[in-house]
Amino acid sequence: MKSILTTILLFLGSIAFAQTNQEQQNKSIALGVFEAFNAHDWQKMAGYYHDEAVIEDPSEPEPVIGVADMPTKYAGYAEFVPDIQDKVTNLYVFRNHVVIEFTSHGTTIEGDAFSLPICTIMTIEDGKITRDASYYDLKN
Repeated sequence: MKSILTTILLFLGSIAFAQTNQEQQNKSIALGVFEAFNAHDWQKMAGYYHDEAVIEDPSEPEPVIGVADMPTKYAGYAEFVPDIQDKVTNLYVFRNHVVIEFTSHGTTIEGDAFSLPICTIMTIEDGKITRDASYYDLKN
């Protein structure tokens, strides 16, 4: 009986370790996106995403499927806001989902400073982001 219990506990422990390891990898992927964003390395940033990732953003009328245009889109943001940066304030990982609270800030080429709180939920499968849904207030 003791050996069965020990075997079960070891099995459950290995599952918990594997899940924790996967969650740590997912956290690293999410943080890699922000590191690439802050370096304005749009190609590297896009590399964290699956080719057919679903990107949901309040500034787009419909979800965007795929990341082929991501480097060009973000390069355009950087032209308008050359010092754009994101500061992660909270990050939560649960299995293959990462929730990130962050503030995007910078100064436009017209000299207007901004600070925009954003919440993003990423779904990560097989080491790539398959869904990125961002939420923020466009009116303010």
